[in-house]
Amino acid sequence: MRLKLYKNKQDRDTLRTECVEKGFTESKIVAHQLRMALNFGGIKSQNAVGLASNQVGLNSSVFIALIDGKWESFINPRLEAHSKKLVAYKEGCLSLKKQFYTNRYEWVKLSYERLPDKRVTKKYSGFSAIIIQHELDHLNGKLCKDGGIN
Repeated sequence: MRLKLYKNKQDRDTLRTECVEKGFTESKIVAHQLRMALNFGGIKSQNAVGLASNQVGLNSSVFIALIDGKWESFINPRLEAHSKKLVAYKEGCLSLKKQFYTNRYEWVKLSYERLPDKRVTKKYSGFSAIIIQHELDHLNGKLCKDGGIN
């Protein structure tokens, strides 16, 4: 499994594809595959703070993110609420190999599956909220080069 890069036409199509919610068991396997790609695919050495399934060619609504120093899995995440206030941020992307200025919500409330048929809802702010919005964009086929929230 390799990291998809925007400069490659076929990879670009994969990165622009919206990911699909799937069952918990299958999605948990995808989360494990993302962790393996991160640890053994040379991605961790790129100072990664998040990785979405379509960045490695998988089409499941799953991402992993470094939240408060710990890697967490987000299975079938949904944005439930967000701040009205936006913050400007310069963020990078592993698949783009560049940094772009974006506008992001100051905080987000996200629900995701933690166990089969069990969703949790949590509020994230600061850098954690930026990471989550970036990865949610990936799952929706959007990239930070598009500018974040419009």
